[in-house]
Amino acid sequence: MRIVPVSFENSVKCACPICPTYHSDPCPNEGMENLYCARKMSACQLTRKGCLCPTCQVWVKYKLTKQYYCLFGIAKKKVFKGFKEKIKKALGK
Repeated sequence: MRIVPVSFENSVKCACPICPTYHSDPCPNEGMENLYCARKMSACQLTRKGCLCPTCQVWVKYKLTKQYYCLFGIAKKKVFKGFKEKIKKALGK
């Protein structure tokens, strides 16, 4: 389940375009990629050059904990294995 909504407001606050990893390849600039925490990882061949996620307003607002969403994909809510079954059992279903 996605944590960060794709929105104009979040896109404007996104720190991806000023990140050193983003600039490790010209590809993201050409594709106008950003907001990896809400969309998907980059289609480009990026090299880790540092991560600005913890300084990003979007990262702070949504209390994200990971970094390098450009390399690993969107921020997701963790769904605990067996959670639904435990709820059903507790409700007697």
